[in-house]
Amino acid sequence: MAAIPGYSVAIHLAAPALTSPADGGTVETDAPITGTAPAGSTVQLSLNGEESEVLAGPDGTWSTKAPTLVPEDEKLVITAQAVNGFNKSTVSEFTLTVKEAPLPLPVFTTPATVLNSVSSIEGTGIAGATVSVSIPDDQVESFATRTVEVDEEGNWAYTLEEPLSYGVYDVTARQSGIEGKEDSGTAELTLTVAPEAPVITNPADGSEFTQSELPDNITGTAKAGALVLVSFNGQAAVELQADDNGNWSAPIGDLTVDSHSVEVTQVYQGAPSAAASVSFVVNADPAPVAPAGNLPDTGASNIALLAGGGATLLAAGAAAVLYTKRRRVLADA
Repeated sequence: MAAIPGYSVAIHLAAPALTSPADGGTVETDAPITGTAPAGSTVQLSLNGEESEVLAGPDGTWSTKAPTLVPEDEKLVITAQAVNGFNKSTVSEFTLTVKEAPLPLPVFTTPATVLNSVSSIEGTGIAGATVSVSIPDDQVESFATRTVEVDEEGNWAYTLEEPLSYGVYDVTARQSGIEGKEDSGTAELTLTVAPEAPVITNPADGSEFTQSELPDNITGTAKAGALVLVSFNGQAAVELQADDNGNWSAPIGDLTVDSHSVEVTQVYQGAPSAAASVSFVVNADPAPVAPAGNLPDTGASNIALLAGGGATLLAAGAAAVLYTKRRRVLADA
């Protein structure tokens, strides 16, 4: 049908659909509710009479949030209509059951890896909640479970009676204590209290050697008694142990003419360190140079010697003849 000038042709819009949770399903307080509608359309929503609008994205998805409080009858009635200019879809209606969500997991702000020691375990949670922090007894003797309150800014910190030394610890935390809310699940943190990276003392980073100058060993320092892992050019690491003074040494072996890299880590009381690394270059030995005077025998030198000797003898003979003639002249006079 041809369009009439001055009039627009109505475009049928598909009605919004509910994708998560499904119609008739259950949603927790403050949880997302998602659906689909024509891409770019405005979705006009009503949640138990509370009206709002959301935009359907380029892929046609839209999202809103369940109420913070559970309705008296635990039911949430949603109506949704897609609008694009003067075009509107039919109205969709959905019903969900709302239940109280448990408290969210507390969050650890203590890093997963800390150097040398840890004096406190910290994180965030719901203001006013109680956070219970646990470390297994076989990792920290008689630690049991310790509790700490979340402050008004949502932060919590438990100061340890004794700092944690080198090792790997399985720390867990739960939060509770908010009326009407179930306890949270368990948040987990694998906490590594690591030693510093080992030190490589020789060769220095950026060094250059000829093959004959290459040192026999790579050397360095680490924690006394630590397991030291030395890897050449990314190959499987050589394992050795630092001595009582923290010194270690690993054979370099034969290396080709090329650039080479060494990476070294240490493991102390089960806790691995960061890696130390150096790179160096191995150059070819220079070609040998023949000593002066030790030239190849071509025969020319012998001929020269003979020629020189003959000339000397001739000169001596001539001198003798002149000397004899001179004596005769003197005698005759």
